[in-house]
Amino acid sequence: MKVQLKIRQRGLIIVAVPLLLVFGLLASLASLLHQAEVEISQEVHSKEIVMHANKLQWHVFSADANLLAYFLQKDPGHLRRYQRRRASVNEEISNLNSLLSGQPQRLAHMTKTAADVDHLFSVFNRFEKFAEEPVALAAMLRGRGYFREMEKSIDKVGADLKPLIASAEQAAEASPAAQARNRQQIQAVIFGGMLLTVLLAFYLTFLFGKGITSRLQVLTDNAERLAKQLPLSAPLEGSDEIASLDRVFHYMADELAKAAAKEREATERVRLIIASMPVGLLVTDQNGLIDFLNFTTEQMFGYSSSELVGQPISMLFPASKAGSPEEFMKQISAKSTGKISELMAGGKGEREFPVEFTLNEIQMAEGPKLLAIILDITERHEIQKLRQAFVAMVSHDLRTPLASVLGFLNNLSMGAYGDIPEKASKKATVQEKNIERLISLINDLLDLEKIESGVIQLVLAPTSIHSVIQHSVDAVHTLAERNKVKINILDTESDLRITADSDRLVQVLTNLLSNAIKYSPADGAVTVSTMEDPRQIEVRITDCGPGISAQHQEIIFERFQQVESADGIKRSGTGLGLAICKTIVEQHGGSIGVNSKVGTGSEFWFRLPQTASGQQGTHERSI
Repeated sequence: MKVQLKIRQRGLIIVAVPLLLVFGLLASLASLLHQAEVEISQEVHSKEIVMHANKLQWHVFSADANLLAYFLQKDPGHLRRYQRRRASVNEEISNLNSLLSGQPQRLAHMTKTAADVDHLFSVFNRFEKFAEEPVALAAMLRGRGYFREMEKSIDKVGADLKPLIASAEQAAEASPAAQARNRQQIQAVIFGGMLLTVLLAFYLTFLFGKGITSRLQVLTDNAERLAKQLPLSAPLEGSDEIASLDRVFHYMADELAKAAAKEREATERVRLIIASMPVGLLVTDQNGLIDFLNFTTEQMFGYSSSELVGQPISMLFPASKAGSPEEFMKQISAKSTGKISELMAGGKGEREFPVEFTLNEIQMAEGPKLLAIILDITERHEIQKLRQAFVAMVSHDLRTPLASVLGFLNNLSMGAYGDIPEKASKKATVQEKNIERLISLINDLLDLEKIESGVIQLVLAPTSIHSVIQHSVDAVHTLAERNKVKINILDTESDLRITADSDRLVQVLTNLLSNAIKYSPADGAVTVSTMEDPRQIEVRITDCGPGISAQHQEIIFERFQQVESADGIKRSGTGLGLAICKTIVEQHGGSIGVNSKVGTGSEFWFRLPQTASGQQGTHERSI
C-alpha cells in the first residue's frame, strides 16, 4: 500500500512538473500578449491624436479660405461653407479634449490652443462683418490688416498644435519598434514552447501511450502556424491540458489578427489624411528620387503616382532641366531647407505655374528622407497682376482727365474764356484746390503702390547729406515764407556722405519739412540737424508746434492716417506722405520715427546706414 502511494505521488510529481512548465509558458505568453495590446492601443491613440490635430488645422485653413472667398466673391455658398468649417473646428477640439483626458500637461496645452482658436474666430467674426461692406480700394487696403491678423492667428494655432502632433507622432513611431520587440519575444516564447511541447509529447507518449500523439501533433502544428502567422487548424475537443493549450493558441491567433487589422486600419487612416491635405506633399530620398506623393500633388502637376515614383524631383521644375538632378538637389536644399522659397514649377503638358516650396529632413524606419511641401500660388500672382493693372488704370484713366479739368479751371480763373462773375471765380478757385488735393492723393497712392510692388527702382550712388538737406529746404522755401516760419540748418560745414537715392531722400525730407512748417506757429522755427556714428547717419527735423499725442504717434506712419496735433486742428493732407517716407527709408535699410510731447513740439528723425570707406559707383536696386 505504501509502495503504491509512493508510486502515485511520484507519478503526480512527474505529471505536475511538465504542467507547471506549461502554465509558466502560458503566463509568459499572456503577459507578452497583454503588453502587445497595450502598445497597439497606445499607437492607435497617438495616431488618432495626430489625425484630429491635422483635421483641426485643415478646418481652420479651410474656414480662412472660405471667408476670404466670400469677401472676394460675395457668394453666400462660401459663407455657409465657412460656418460648417467653424462647427467642424469645435468638433475636432472636443475630440482632442476627449483623447487627451487623463493627460494634464497635454490637456492644458490644448486649452491654450482652444483659446487661440477662439481668438482666431473673433478675428473671423470682425472680418465677416467687414466682408459685408462693398469692395472698394479703401476697403481692400483696410482688409490687408485683417489678412495679416488672421494669418498671425492661424500661424499661432499651427504653432500650438505642432508640439502636440510631434509628441503624438513620436509615440506612434516608437510603438512599431516596441511591437516588433514584443512579437520577437512572443516568437521566442512560442519557439521555446514548441521545444517544450515536443519534449513533453515524447514524455507523455512514453507515459500515456501512443493515443495522445495525434493531439500533440495538432498542437505542434498550430504552434508552428501561429509563429508563421498562418491560419490554425480546428480546435481540439476535450477539457484536458492539451485542448486548453490549443484554445490559448487560437485565442492568441485571433488577437494577433485583430491587432494586425487595427494597425492596417490606422495606417490607412493616416494615408487618407495625407492624401486629402490641400497642399502638395512629396517624400524623396537624399538623392531627390521621389518615394511618395499625395493626391493633391498629382492634381497640381497632372502626373499620376506611378509616373513620378522613382523619378527625380527636378522633373517637376523646368528651370532645373539645364542642369543635372544632383546639382538641382544641392541648389534647392541650400535655398529651401527649413524655409519657404518661390519657384516656377512645370506640370504635365509643359504647363508652368509658381509655387511656394519648403524642404525638411524627416526620419523614417528605412532611414532619413526629405519631405517637400508645395503650395500653388498662381492665384496670388494673378491678384498681384490685377493690383498692378489697377495702378496703371488709376495713373492713366483717372489722373489724366483730372489734370485736364484742373487746366480748364486755371484758364477759367485767369479769364482765358472771358470775364466770369466773382462768385463763379471763387467757386472755380475752390474746385481747383479740391482737384489739386485729389491729384496729390492719387500721386501719393501711386508712388506708394509702385514702391511696394517693385515698379520704382532706387538709384543708389554716393550722396551728400548736406546737398539733400539744401535741396529740400529750397523746395519748401515758399511754403515757409507763406506761413512765416524760419528754417534753421545745423552742422552745415560737415559733408556727410551715404550711398542712397538722393531724389528719394529729398522726397522724404521735403515731406517732413512741409509737415513741420504746417504745424508750426507763425514766427516759429523749424530746425534740421544731423548726427553720425560709425554705423549710421541720423537726420532730425524739429518744430515748435503743439506736439502729437502718444496714441497718434503709433499710427501716423500708416496709410491714410492724418497727424492730429494736440491743439485739435487737423491740417490738410492725403494721409499718405508719412507712409511713403517710411517705405522709402526702410527700402534704404534704415528706420524712421518721431519723438513728441504735447505742448513742446515734435522731432521727426530717420536713420540710414553709413557709407563704407572707399565705396564708389552707381547701381540700381528694385524696391
